[in-house]
Amino acid sequence: MTRDTMIQDVDSLNARIYFDGFMYVGGPRHMSGPSFFAPYFTKECERDTDISQIVRSGISYYSPVIVACPDVSAAKLVSPTAALSEYAPPRPHRDRWIKGLEEICRRCDKEKWSPEILRPLYFLDEPVPLGRTIRKDAGMGMIAPGFGTAFNRLSTANSVMGLTIR
Repeated sequence: MTRDTMIQDVDSLNARIYFDGFMYVGGPRHMSGPSFFAPYFTKECERDTDISQIVRSGISYYSPVIVACPDVSAAKLVSPTAALSEYAPPRPHRDRWIKGLEEICRRCDKEKWSPEILRPLYFLDEPVPLGRTIRKDAGMGMIAPGFGTAFNRLSTANSVMGLTIR
């Protein structure tokens, strides 16, 4: 089975970065080059009235990954414009990506990310509604870093490795 779609839990802060900045930053064990990103919006997102796109927790949007940068250090994120110039080609989402990088920089400062830890950075295309919501089965905890599946399973399967269409 092809694993071209990365699925990860996304909290309110990262949901705002996703919708406003078309960006996602992962951790050391995330997929280095997925073709698609499908955020799993947590219960926190469902309760956040500032994120109007999310009606209930689960996977309800996806984005094509335009550029995946597997090894970005916190030090490289200090200047969002420089980071954009280094890692992403000019595209129609340039202003949004700068906004997303600025939010990631603030998160980096607030959470005191170590400059030695390399993280994957994903420049995304505009979020696309999936047309249905895929939710975790009862008792399933956090989605493991690097979790992936085939893109066609998101739109066709009734179950995706512990996630069910509801």
